[in-house]
Amino acid sequence: MTSACPSICAIGSEVVLHARGTSPKRYGTFRARCSGLPSEGSDDRTCSVPRDVVPPSRFIASRRRPHAHEDTSQPFRIAIPSIALRTFDRYADNKGGIGRPAGLAGSRTEGGRTVRRSWLVIILGLTVITGGVTTAQAEGVFTTDCFASHRAPDDPIVYPGQPGASHSHDFFGNTTTDASSTYASMIAGGTNCEEPGDTAGYWAPTLLARDGTPIAPRRIKVYYRDTPNPSGHVTPFPPDFRMIAGGMASAGVLSGWNCDGTALAPTALIDCSGGTPGTTYVRGSIIFPMCGQLNAAGNVVKDSGDHRSHVAYGARKACPADHPVQLPAIKVNIRYGVSNCIAAGCHLSSDMPGDVPGSTLHADFWNTWDQATLEQLVNTQLNA
Repeated sequence: MTSACPSICAIGSEVVLHARGTSPKRYGTFRARCSGLPSEGSDDRTCSVPRDVVPPSRFIASRRRPHAHEDTSQPFRIAIPSIALRTFDRYADNKGGIGRPAGLAGSRTEGGRTVRRSWLVIILGLTVITGGVTTAQAEGVFTTDCFASHRAPDDPIVYPGQPGASHSHDFFGNTTTDASSTYASMIAGGTNCEEPGDTAGYWAPTLLARDGTPIAPRRIKVYYRDTPNPSGHVTPFPPDFRMIAGGMASAGVLSGWNCDGTALAPTALIDCSGGTPGTTYVRGSIIFPMCGQLNAAGNVVKDSGDHRSHVAYGARKACPADHPVQLPAIKVNIRYGVSNCIAAGCHLSSDMPGDVPGSTLHADFWNTWDQATLEQLVNTQLNA
């Protein structure tokens, strides 16, 4: 399991998480170590925490001893929301046989979707060894769960109107997505997402076994968050907005493979069959850019020639000047029906000979949500 450490945390330095959990067995102190990898598309460092620890309802982080190059006048901060959300994941997915703790009163179901503001269970205070205290800002988040719909060698963003022109993709959410899809056909199409208003298209390259047999994905969970700036205004995706994220350049950092909470690996050749509840399936994860461009008319740019350059990642609680609009920060987790990809010889349909197996993991997003539903969720869950 990983959480995000602050950028002032020196690589290799030790961080201690004092956890007050919802069960006496979950109380304890867990050591973490800064690995130096960016987390959630930010400049923050990541800290590894034992993956069998259920995220508690409160964390206090302390630095044991300051490093000479660090500014100890600044409060030590650790971004725990990504850990605390794992609590929601465990209970929402009904994995692990763990009862829902009383501390999760902020989670509720509306029309098949789970909505929550993670500050209800995350940080109340962060303690520094020097005595400084800072209060974490609330993080807004909502999720949508969708099942695999179909598989086809189509990509309506990259190869519109060209059936069979792409490598094989697995499609989630909208049940009508294919090479001939248009915005009009998509918004009129059905969905297998638990949120009936989520008729968006999500797709990713097909995971294959060593002999080329497709490995069926079980489901996806899509997070919509208000990062990089929880106190900033999040602009809903405009209708017909499209983007692609992931690929070899971001493998192991912004896209990669894990066992539901372990650090991202750049290769699909991982083994999740250890038997720990909730960690028995291989999972692909893709973090999308969350900052958009404006056109001359002052509107959010909906697409670009490479389907990537109209969006960018934010850092240090801000979007870059050339992509100033904060959009919902999407993270897609794909759970596959395989536990040991080393034994299965997993690779992707998008991998080329010589590629690290699974390093080309990427995903496409096409905003064909019911726009009113999307805007309501963004305004009530991310901008509230």
